[in-house]
Amino acid sequence: AARGELVQARAAARGPGGQARLRDALSGALAALTTQSDLQPGREALARASRSGVVLEPLPGWRADAELRLASQLLTEGDGPAALLQLEQRTEVAQAQEALRRALAERALATARSTLTEIEQSLAKGTRPAREVTERLRYHLRFARRAHPAGVLSDADLERLMAIATSPRRSLNAELELETAQQRPTSYEHQVAILKRLVMTPRTPTSRRGWARRYLHVAKRVARLAPPERELDALERLGDVLANSVRYTEGYELAQRLSQRADLPDYLQVKVHYWRSNYFDQEGRWLDCIAAAEQALAIDPTFDLATSRIARAAYRLKRWEDALEASMRYLLQTNPKLTPEYSNVYQRACRRVFLASRQIAKPWAYAKAREALRRLLAEWSSPDWAGWWARLAFVTLRARDHEGAREALQTAVREMAKNRRTAPLVAEAEEILPKLGPPERGQRALRRLVNKLEKLRGGGDNMTP
Repeated sequence: AARGELVQARAAARGPGGQARLRDALSGALAALTTQSDLQPGREALARASRSGVVLEPLPGWRADAELRLASQLLTEGDGPAALLQLEQRTEVAQAQEALRRALAERALATARSTLTEIEQSLAKGTRPAREVTERLRYHLRFARRAHPAGVLSDADLERLMAIATSPRRSLNAELELETAQQRPTSYEHQVAILKRLVMTPRTPTSRRGWARRYLHVAKRVARLAPPERELDALERLGDVLANSVRYTEGYELAQRLSQRADLPDYLQVKVHYWRSNYFDQEGRWLDCIAAAEQALAIDPTFDLATSRIARAAYRLKRWEDALEASMRYLLQTNPKLTPEYSNVYQRACRRVFLASRQIAKPWAYAKAREALRRLLAEWSSPDWAGWWARLAFVTLRARDHEGAREALQTAVREMAKNRRTAPLVAEAEEILPKLGPPERGQRALRRLVNKLEKLRGGGDNMTP
């Protein structure tokens, strides 16, 4: 186009096949305008075309019409999601004729429905659908919505989509999950249903955080669409999603807004104080964090998340006894069976107890740490956790329970032998066993063993001398 092909195309347009030549040249000009970082060649080409007598409609309308003709061809040929994605980025759908936009939306929805059936058949056979299949579904749904306001699935087809998006056997595709929300963006009931159905999927703090970040806009939409009688419920959902997604500043702003209301029930006042403590924790305002968490506990003493915040803040302030006591309260309030093995929340509380006991260095503190680690290891155990058994041996020894220390270290040795990375340390651990007393001669050796095990795990709580 920049070499003057438009001028040549005008001359050829009067002969056989000339209109196709002209259309190709116009497509080249459009590509130059929309894909090149330097727009000058495309502009010059259009200027030459105008001077040579080629009559163009105003560019936005002509561009939309040309691109939507291309869209129709792509959808007819099933040219794939990559082409549709490129098309979405270039098409000015809103300026096309109503009939053409509706026809394109209906065609895209037909492809989406057939793809839904294909995915359902894969799941029925117990196989995951290929990612390219879920991508095809997503792009056709998006294109239908952009082409026409009516380009959304029917209620029955939307229920099929939601079942696929929340299926435990599905191939993970967050964008496909989000598409369920976009199908009814102005329906409060639909948005709430999405949150209720999908909130059951995440089972760990890590997966909940990822879920919350993806669906934060859904929670915000729920809060915006909620009728007056459901406003507090919607704001509570939003606050919980903000907390799970570590959006503590936004959570604090919401808490400040809610604290001005006189109709706030007790359970929501607890959440407001907790959201404030999250923000203070993030900002390193440890005393404010403790004060806000204590306000939550004054209303509901069983709210374990506030207890955890106090434990963390006290640890940061190096108030070791307070950190130990608060961490123990949290551990006793929380059922370890409800926390999956790969979650580190319960582990972090145990780690705080362990490290605080070493700072206090008193038998009673080590006894508390022994209680915490026994509670942890009574529920979970794996070869990767040999370091936890070695920690238990250390605090049990410092609590002057020599027989218990030997039993814990023997268990650590068995677990270490099962793991290829820790197996080379088995001989070193076995040499420590006879030194555990009485009298106690194995403290330093046991501490070095814990450090080595932590280094293998990439841990950050080494027992420095």
